[in-house]
Amino acid sequence: MTWSAGYGTSVKCAENNSGLAVLRIPNIISGSIDLGKLKFGPPSYSEANEEMVNVGDLLVVRTNGSRSLIGRGAVVRDRPSRPLSFASYLIRLRLIPLPSILNWLAVLWDSSHVRRWIETKAATSAGQYNISLGVLQTLAVPLPPLDEQEAIVEAVDDQLSVIDHLETDIEAKLASAQALRQSILKHAFEGKLVPQDPNDEPASELLKRIAAEREARARALTAAKKATAKAKQSSKKSQAKVSKKKKQLAA
Repeated sequence: MTWSAGYGTSVKCAENNSGLAVLRIPNIISGSIDLGKLKFGPPSYSEANEEMVNVGDLLVVRTNGSRSLIGRGAVVRDRPSRPLSFASYLIRLRLIPLPSILNWLAVLWDSSHVRRWIETKAATSAGQYNISLGVLQTLAVPLPPLDEQEAIVEAVDDQLSVIDHLETDIEAKLASAQALRQSILKHAFEGKLVPQDPNDEPASELLKRIAAEREARARALTAAKKATAKAKQSSKKSQAKVSKKKKQLAA
């Protein structure tokens, strides 16, 4: 199902460069290409048109410190909105650009079957997990009849759509809960949660009184410490005088 494969560029990229956009590991998210947080090559960096990321490319994370990220991939099923290259931390497998194959590989790549195989085959070195191009090319890809492929893809897409809807709903409810929490705290500090007694001491005056009481306690504590120290010093002097008199009488 692949007709070409290779590693990406090792050119140094930065957010403020003006060259060609380069896809990196953070741009491979949930089986898709995310164009947020792109970095760019220097102005002199370019690639031939046929080397640009295109429909039918499967981009795979080949090295990472996390076992769960190694081998994560994204199938490019739609033409990118801008010219894109890809970094050396990724491997590109160029698939036959038939919609049925692209849709099937997109579903299969995130399956437990492929995940187990990749994690078993991944090598480790200096705390990094690696999967090589040579190893990836030995992966046996199950290919059921076309009608079965389409039925599986449709079923998975339906379930993913439900999950996306639930995630959106949860995020909206979390945002609403956070806003409600902030509103409750605001009303609490403004004294609007319960009916207020006009005879109650204003909060500003209460805070001033608390501050004054703390200051008075601090002064009293300081005075008590000084009095204690003075008493100890006086006691030592009295003991010294008594000791001196005893010595004089003994003489």
